[in-house]
Amino acid sequence: MCSPRCRRCAPSTVSRALPPALAVPCEQATRSVERGTPLADVMRAQAQDARDSSKQQLIELGGRRELMMMVPVVFLVLPVTVLFAIFPGLGVLNMSI
Repeated sequence: MCSPRCRRCAPSTVSRALPPALAVPCEQATRSVERGTPLADVMRAQAQDARDSSKQQLIELGGRRELMMMVPVVFLVLPVTVLFAIFPGLGVLNMSI
């Protein structure tokens, strides 16, 4: 078994040695074992948090890309559509005058 001093230093060592994406789940798992809470529930909550985080990042990336995809539509397709709509009308007006 670990001494009380070892248990106190373990989370700080983990947080320095691992990247933040792994340090937080490790610290939460350590705390849940120390407190006696079911580890499966903690892991399930961590997995749901990771899914929510990745979904949020994907939505933000999609929002940025959506604006980039609109540029060709606004500057290429829309003007051509407007010209196709206006020229036949101008032709009819010139013929009737």
